[in-house]
Amino acid sequence: DFGVENMILKIIFTLCFVLECVFTPLFLKASWPNRTTKSHCLKMVCASLFVGVAVLSMYISGNFTTFAYTMLLGSVLGWIGDFFLHFDSQKMFAIGFTSFLAGHIVYIKAYINALDTYEGYNQFNIVEIAFFVALGMLIMLFLHNDFVGIIIIALLIFIGYNCYDSCK
Repeated sequence: DFGVENMILKIIFTLCFVLECVFTPLFLKASWPNRTTKSHCLKMVCASLFVGVAVLSMYISGNFTTFAYTMLLGSVLGWIGDFFLHFDSQKMFAIGFTSFLAGHIVYIKAYINALDTYEGYNQFNIVEIAFFVALGMLIMLFLHNDFVGIIIIALLIFIGYNCYDSCK
């Protein structure tokens, strides 16, 4: 029965939310003053619960649109970012940073595509916002090492192309 199945999904959703509220302070406490294996495990529990909430939201709402899948992809990229950002290595930081940035680009692209359906929407505003995001990233370029700088330049080109593509 769909009603019973949907109720079970809602219970699991609520359980994930409650567990997120429990594990987040535990993670924050475990990661202060230094990150540890325990804090990394707790962080990944939180990130996994977040992705679980995204998947459950799709099933509970019955929303299997491109928008929903794109938002889920952004959540998974955030999970990957959480995993790599916890390490002290610059290479791991670059992977985590890139994953988070890619996830946020995916979120922006999903919202741009969704906004196309609304009447009176002006895409030029998105280009203006993207300009300031790119400007902020350029500033970050000068604050980080060369490896991260190369990644930022590549992502700026990607953002620019997506903004251009969205305004056609």
